[in-house]
Amino acid sequence: MASRALAIEDSKSGDLQIMNMSEISKEFGFETIALHLGVLQRLLYEQLQQNSVRFGCEVQSVNQSGNQVFANLSDGSSVVAAIVDGADGFNSQIRRMAELGGEKRYSGSSSYRAIARGARILTPEAGHEAYEIWSEGCRVGFSKINADDYYWYMTFDAPAGEISLADKMRTHAETLFRTHFPRWIGLLHKIRRKKS
Repeated sequence: MASRALAIEDSKSGDLQIMNMSEISKEFGFETIALHLGVLQRLLYEQLQQNSVRFGCEVQSVNQSGNQVFANLSDGSSVVAAIVDGADGFNSQIRRMAELGGEKRYSGSSSYRAIARGARILTPEAGHEAYEIWSEGCRVGFSKINADDYYWYMTFDAPAGEISLADKMRTHAETLFRTHFPRWIGLLHKIRRKKS
């Protein structure tokens, strides 16, 4: 859904800034849209030439000759392309092959994110607004991604290397919502729990 406004709030004192996204869309020529990642992937995939994507195999090696790149795949096949794009993050196989290096740095924070299905968080008039609410050591943000669902995220201070089990993560998220963002706890209550 197109976001017409972005509200940044302090959890105690309220609005810090409200940005009119319509003005930004006029300036840059496109709207800011919130949608489910799976929907974005499907839309992008549908724009590609048929049989141009391979699933279930990894790039084993890459060689360049002139304007062509030859990629050898784990299924024994190879492909020829004008470019190879390693869009699989910092630990990308392509990044390693290109010897781009880089050093990981811990940000001092961790996060949760989820889809709240069927949440009734905003009034219909406010359905095209995105929010980020700040509190001490944490923040939560959310946007409506379709008529019924919201994408939300929560970031919080956390020591490096800390790993939590799923049940402890939910308890932790609920504690942060109740302590800092009680108005928005419905976001947490509307996520589906994964079945064991």
